[in-house]
Amino acid sequence: MCGVFVVLAAACGLVAAQHMPSVLIKQAADSLLHAPFMQHLQQYQVNQGLGRLEIPSPEDLVIRRLQGELALRVDDNWQSLNDPQRWAIMQTKDPAKQILKSFEKIKLKAAQLEKEIDVEAMETVLNNLSLPSEDMVDWVRFWDKLRKKVGQIAQLYNYFRGYIEKPEAVNKNTLQEFATSATQSSVKDRSLQNMLDLFHSTVVPTQETSTKSLFPYLHSLTSKAGQHLCSMNQSPHQLVYNLYNIIALTEIKGYAMLQFSYMMLRIYEKGNFSVESTAAKEKFEQQATEKMNSIKLVLPNMSREFMKCDPPQHKQGETYLEITKLLQGYIENEVDMNDRMTCKSSCSAYTFAESKSCYKDLFCA
Repeated sequence: MCGVFVVLAAACGLVAAQHMPSVLIKQAADSLLHAPFMQHLQQYQVNQGLGRLEIPSPEDLVIRRLQGELALRVDDNWQSLNDPQRWAIMQTKDPAKQILKSFEKIKLKAAQLEKEIDVEAMETVLNNLSLPSEDMVDWVRFWDKLRKKVGQIAQLYNYFRGYIEKPEAVNKNTLQEFATSATQSSVKDRSLQNMLDLFHSTVVPTQETSTKSLFPYLHSLTSKAGQHLCSMNQSPHQLVYNLYNIIALTEIKGYAMLQFSYMMLRIYEKGNFSVESTAAKEKFEQQATEKMNSIKLVLPNMSREFMKCDPPQHKQGETYLEITKLLQGYIENEVDMNDRMTCKSSCSAYTFAESKSCYKDLFCA
C-alpha cells in the first residue's frame, strides 16, 4: 500500500486594503509670477482683434489663459458697439443676442476648469477640515464668509449661463432686467461690482483691516502637523492651488457678467457706460493681480506631501479586506511524485514535493 503525504499546509492572512489614489500634483507654473492681463503679455495681441492667441506653452496656467481670453472678448465686443461700421453690421441681427452668444467659449472653458478642479469635492474638503479646536472656530467663521461670497456670484452666474445656453429663449426684458439688477441694485451690497469688491476684500483684505488673508491663513493652518492633514485627500500645495483657481474663476464669472450688463444697457439705450466699463476693467486687473501676488507668496513654500492615514477604527470590507485560503493543502499519492512511479519510500526521501504523473489516470485524473 502506498504512503500518503501532506504537500502544503493551509493558512490565512490579513491584507490592509486602503485605497491610495494617485494625486496629480500640479506645479505652480512660472506664469503664476506674472500678471495675467493683456498689457503685460506680448503674446496676446489685443489691438489686432481676436483669434491671435498663441498656442499655450506647458507652463501656461489655464486660469491665466481664461483671463486673457475674457479680456479679449470684452475688448472686441466694445469695439463692435463703438465702431460705427461694426455697429451697423450688428444691427442687421439682434445685437444683444450676438453679444450673448460671444460668451459661449468663456462659459465652456469655465465649466471645463470647474470639472478639472472638482469644485464640489474641494468644498467638501474645506467644509470638513479636522482642525485643532483652537483653530476650528476661526476657520469655520472665515470659510463660511468666503463661501457665501462665492455663492452670491455663482447664483447670478447660473442665470447668465442659462441665457448663453438658450439665447433664442431670452427676450429683451429679461436681459435688460438682469443688467439693471446687476449694476444698479437698490441694495448696495447686491450690485455685482460691490459683490466683487467684498469678495476681494475677503480673500485679500486691506492693510487697514485686521481680517486674515486667505492664502497665508490657509498656509499657516496646513503647516501644522496633525490629523487634519489626513482629511484633505491632497497635498497642502494642491489644496491651495485648486482653491486659487476657484477664487480666480469666481472673479472671472463676475467680471464677465458685469461687462455683459454694461453692454446690454448700452444696446438698450440706457446710457453710454464706456466709463463704467473701463473702471470695471481696471479694477478687475488690479484685484486679480493682488490675488495672484498673495498666492505667489505662499505657494512655493507649501508642502507637496500627500498624507493618507489609517482610520481611527478599521472596518472589515470598508477599510481592509481579509483574504482566507491563501495557502491550501492537498493529499498526493507517492506513486505520482516520482518518475519511476514507485511506492517504496517515506516522507524523508522527498525534499521537494512535486506531482510527476497520474498513475493509470486514477485518483488524480
